[in-house]
Amino acid sequence: MKRNLPDNTILDAFPENEREEVARLWQKAGDTRRSAALDKEALEAEWLRLQHRLTDTEKGGSMDTGKDQAGRAATGKTSAGAPTGSAKKQRARIHRLYFAVAAAAALFLAVFAGWYYFVPVTVEAPRGQYLTHEWHDGSRVELNSGSSVTWTRAGSNAHRSLRLEGEAYFTIPESDEPFVVETYNAKVRVYGTRFNLRSWSTDPDARTELTLVNGSVSFTSAFEPDDTVFLQPGQWSQIDQTTVRPTPPSEVDTLRALAWREQGFFFSASSIKQVATELERRFLTEIEIENESLAARQISLYLPSPDNVESIIESICHLTECRYDWSNDRIVLY
Repeated sequence: MKRNLPDNTILDAFPENEREEVARLWQKAGDTRRSAALDKEALEAEWLRLQHRLTDTEKGGSMDTGKDQAGRAATGKTSAGAPTGSAKKQRARIHRLYFAVAAAAALFLAVFAGWYYFVPVTVEAPRGQYLTHEWHDGSRVELNSGSSVTWTRAGSNAHRSLRLEGEAYFTIPESDEPFVVETYNAKVRVYGTRFNLRSWSTDPDARTELTLVNGSVSFTSAFEPDDTVFLQPGQWSQIDQTTVRPTPPSEVDTLRALAWREQGFFFSASSIKQVATELERRFLTEIEIENESLAARQISLYLPSPDNVESIIESICHLTECRYDWSNDRIVLY
């Protein structure tokens, strides 16, 4: 079989005692092109060695044996102990790569820290369920169905300034650092207390209600920061859509105001639309009210332990003399 040999001009570039090895490598490359069984990575390694030696020859240096070349690659030095030009370039490339990776890692950590500390954290009670969350300082929140609290991680006690959407009961241990809860239209500031806060920005009645069980709190309008009231245990105040100021504190039956914690219901002068919206969150049932006058009608309702959503609808109809139909998880009031 005819051997596949390199052109003489290529062989002449090598010292005479190295030409046989060059011819062997050339032959090996030709065999690889004809045989799919040969390891591609091994061939590339061989050609890489050959290219390095061609470069050294062009620079006027004598070629080393494969064993000497491997030794230089491992140590980065010549036989005399001095680093080779190739080794210096290799080190420079490694240094550049190192600094590039370090810079990329620093940038990644900065972006991650910004995301971790400033992207809001949200704890939410799914519709039809209740949820309790406690922080490391002993502060605790109980969330009514479909309610959520949101805060950021910036600082060890960042949760002590949070935002509420829905209804929640807070238990806050005494501390020199205030615990602040904001809603879409109000702000509550406490230092150690237990209170209930109800504030749905999407609810028809659009009002925020605060009931204090223990301790003391300040209740401020988000629109009029200078308008603040201070509540004592057993008192209640609200900010509704007709005013931007908190109402003067008044006495309230806290057992009724906190009925939801025992899966009960309490509404005081609330529209039927408001009551229906709460029932939808609690029981995952669609409720439609056929006429606007019925939806706007106000009722007061206290049911400490209702059997089911139908029993509540029956109570509403008893108070308002309305009727209802129920089919396929959908209730229609008319």
